[in-house]
Amino acid sequence: LLKEGQWREVLLLLDDSCRAGCGEGEGGVDLAIVNIGLGACAMGRDMGKANDILEVMRACQLSPSIMTFNAYINCLAECGLWQDALALVDPSRALGSPPALPPPLPPMAPNIETYNQVLKALERSGEWKIALQLLMHQLSHVAPSLKLGEPSAAAIRDERGRVIAPDAISYTTVLKACSREGRWRAALRVFYWMRQLRRGKEGVDRLAYTTAISACARAGEV
Repeated sequence: LLKEGQWREVLLLLDDSCRAGCGEGEGGVDLAIVNIGLGACAMGRDMGKANDILEVMRACQLSPSIMTFNAYINCLAECGLWQDALALVDPSRALGSPPALPPPLPPMAPNIETYNQVLKALERSGEWKIALQLLMHQLSHVAPSLKLGEPSAAAIRDERGRVIAPDAISYTTVLKACSREGRWRAALRVFYWMRQLRRGKEGVDRLAYTTAISACARAGEV
């Protein structure tokens, strides 16, 4: 249903599950239902419903997984609540206005998908500068050869304590953030870092090239 974009139908099914109670038997609420419901809330940009789903999860004494964590952050991104998304992943780097919502989930070690969801939240909200800072901060830890300066704070790490290294989605998301706001010089910097660090890997995809060119075109630099 989510792939077909029928998020309203998913939320109706979730309501049926809530009435059936907790547990996997007879259509009750389990963690898979919670995660699917959060995905539907992201599609519908319904933050209130997402928080209701977390309340049901707690009432059923279900422990959130990293998929739950990421689904909730995706909902924050779609609703433009970038402060809340950033505060969940790295409270020490939360910038700007205080979060609009109280922390709905316990602290959890992020993964690359979590990191990318936060970058998406920033991109969707036009916060290109903070997205760029978040990218540079991670690169200062994983790619000292770029000489981006000494790391100013602890890196964002996964559950094994490893620094999360930006991937192709990370770079492209920040590229889009810079391009959308007409910051072509910043976009070209990100594109350069991507080319330098992804040699011998998947390389630079067509979307990254297109986004960098678009940033320059918007500024009349082509």
